Amino acid sequence: KNVSCGGGNSYGIRQFPPPMMRQMGVVPKFCLRSKLPIELPVLHTWQSITWHRPLPMPSLGKNKQQFDLPVETKLQGRFISVVPKSVGTFVTNETSILWENNKPSNSEKNEIEEERICTLRSTALVLGLRDGVMPYEAAENLPPPHKRSEIPTDRSPDYEWSYETTSVQALLYRVASGDSNSIHVDTSASVALGASEAKPLLHGLCTLGLVMRAIMNFLSEKYSNLFVQHIECKFAKPVWVGDEIGVKLWKTQMPLETEDKFSKNILVFTVHNHNTDEIVVDQGV
Repeated sequence: KNVSCGGGNSYGIRQFPPPMMRQMGVVPKFCLRSKLPIELPVLHTWQSITWHRPLPMPSLGKNKQQFDLPVETKLQGRFISVVPKSVGTFVTNETSILWENNKPSNSEKNEIEEERICTLRSTALVLGLRDGVMPYEAAENLPPPHKRSEIPTDRSPDYEWSYETTSVQALLYRVASGDSNSIHVDTSASVALGASEAKPLLHGLCTLGLVMRAIMNFLSEKYSNLFVQHIECKFAKPVWVGDEIGVKLWKTQMPLETEDKFSKNILVFTVHNHNTDEIVVDQGV
């Protein structure tokens, strides 16, 4: 039986694209000279996440038996750039996650103050979209350019960690993240990209989440006083469901020039796909 839940797809799976992507579109409408074809594949090629404060947590009420009001957040999105190339069009956007902090005041109503929790920037390649696209670059508040990490060649990694993704890895991640794009459950992407086996494509952010697990393991063992403020990487090759990946980390003293002037305690990393013998995540920092 086809069961609908909350206006989404069957069995509680949310509709794709999610509301913010439906509102903004994959490519800004003002850059299109004609209607965007629906069937064009979109590949996630680059991602960064910057944390501006610790994640807010709900507090226990006076009776210590239940939590106060849940933490309220909202999203703000904008396009950074649109760059047509021969292979397709690269689109970079920025999403800010804001905490609507209810601060007590002397008036009857509490004051709501918005605090930025984190900023996410991502680049996607719309394959085949070349003609009819006008280039664009935001006029103000441009983010710093992508930071190319220099992987040390004169020494072994400071930490290595391997993980074999499970057959249901993408199914679980799509429920948790809301990214229910069908390429993560069917084999269409592997066929289109000429993979040796027909498998679903693992979410890029799921792979990055596994990198974060490796980083947290390393920090907890060696540098428990440090915490992650910024991460970015290039998704160089696909990871397929069931593949085993290996994360390699190097601790360096490389200065990282960003808008927030972070600490010089820098980790650089790569991710290797043991099944395909390819670097799948590069320029990680």
